[in-house]
Amino acid sequence: MTSNSPGNPPAGLDDQVPGASAAAICKRPGCGNILPGQDRGRARQFCGDQCARRYHNDARVSAPAAVPADTSADPLAALDAVIRQAAVLTRAAREQAASLDPVRVRAQIAESEAIRRRAEAAAVTAGARAAEAATPPRRSPQRRPRQPGR
Repeated sequence: MTSNSPGNPPAGLDDQVPGASAAAICKRPGCGNILPGQDRGRARQFCGDQCARRYHNDARVSAPAAVPADTSADPLAALDAVIRQAAVLTRAAREQAASLDPVRVRAQIAESEAIRRRAEAAAVTAGARAAEAATPPRRSPQRRPRQPGR
């Protein structure tokens, strides 16, 4: 994190006039492209999708390397490896916690229950149709025609 003292404004903000639009530059270090103009919506931070992807991929913490058994030689390297591993594990825990949102879980359970009920109803209907097909059709008893005079 960077800290700005009260007397020093952040770099690039001292020469801007409030209310005037200045040409914005892509956020990815080393790019320097001017951002395309927009009429509405949130202000762009990157010149394109590829720049945004490269920025976020570069900012990603790499998977920690295996910590050597003999960490007494360089304790700072061991501490760095542990901090990187903690960052990776923290990110994984946050992703798992986000997927366990109670509202989302309830919705998944309700959807599964509805699917189960539809499957049960289809099975009952299929069973009834099979039973109906297996029984011979009922014939109504034929009546003998009445003979006149009886």
